[in-house]
Amino acid sequence: MNDKKKWLEKKLAEKVIELKHKEYEYFLSLIDKEPLIFSHGNINNDEFYQIEINVFFEDKNKKDILVTLSIDDGGWRAICPVSTNILISKAE
Repeated sequence: MNDKKKWLEKKLAEKVIELKHKEYEYFLSLIDKEPLIFSHGNINNDEFYQIEINVFFEDKNKKDILVTLSIDDGGWRAICPVSTNILISKAE
């Protein structure tokens, strides 16, 4: 694995930690909305990255929420981004 991919994975993991502190209702409000896109830095430097977050119901009962995150550096990785998912369940 190259250094750039490791760096992107680290940035994505930081965003996952941040999102895990959000309430279920926050994610619920994002369903059926445009993806969230967070950009950092200038596309012309090595520190640039953008994270896209999509939110969907995971189950047909519409209780569990799947949050998909992908990160790229604006280069070829935009075609094949580093990605991960987190599952948010409503506390009963």
